[in-house]
Amino acid sequence: MSSSSRFISLLTACTCSALISHATLADTRIYTSPESLEEGSVFILNTVLQHESACGSRYQQQLTIQEQEISIRFEEPADLACTEQHIPGLSTTFQQQVGPLPVGNYQVSVYRVNGQLDQKFTLVIDRVSRTFEFVNHESPTTGQTVSGVGLIRGWACDWYSQDHLLQYQIDGGEKHIIPYGSERVDSEDRCSGAGRTQKYNGWGAVVNWNNYSPGTHLLSIWYNGRKVKENEIIIAKHSGAFLKGLSRNTSVTDFPSLGEQTSLSWSEANQNFIIVESK
Repeated sequence: MSSSSRFISLLTACTCSALISHATLADTRIYTSPESLEEGSVFILNTVLQHESACGSRYQQQLTIQEQEISIRFEEPADLACTEQHIPGLSTTFQQQVGPLPVGNYQVSVYRVNGQLDQKFTLVIDRVSRTFEFVNHESPTTGQTVSGVGLIRGWACDWYSQDHLLQYQIDGGEKHIIPYGSERVDSEDRCSGAGRTQKYNGWGAVVNWNNYSPGTHLLSIWYNGRKVKENEIIIAKHSGAFLKGLSRNTSVTDFPSLGEQTSLSWSEANQNFIIVESK
């Protein structure tokens, strides 16, 4: 859904006089009425009409919304001629889906069958409160040297936004979109709580650092139009933007531990040396 949707019941109970054909709603009670709903919410209005005859099931509920006024009325069909025996305790439930409604205070009025106002209350539609939003930028970190073809990556938790527009920017230049939604079981617990979970929270974008000049650059991360992270990174590069047809192997001694030797091989796809063996 484009915004948060939830179903909340507003229960109203109405009792009628013994003769349904001359019914008046003598008693109306709101058992549950939320004080506030989030913008974009959808709720179900349940109205319980209590009566003493099966004829009551033929009554009709009329719900109208005009600007910020919500009216609930009951209408008796013109052809209703009730001759059935009175049976105490019968009731009919009317259900009406309402929303989503714009932000504002809505006056909800419930009327008796005879047209008399029985009850009035205020329903507040409030803006979505972003109570849980967190963007974590993992790499590259501040002061890190990058080269070749690398990855800008991290993870983000947001229980409310459906867009998740992530972008990166170098030195205040053009913003580039970062794909969002990869599975990150390692950060799932960080994005969970209050009955919500978000396993597909990873984001990352492939960048050819050879397209930028060598030296210090400012990397900015944007989330839904807001700058959320900013790191200074160091770009190291060779003479070309993308070297092709090259092959080279080398080794590093005493790495990662004293006495160990690590073999490196040039990778065209990564535009960098990669570890092929360590012993």
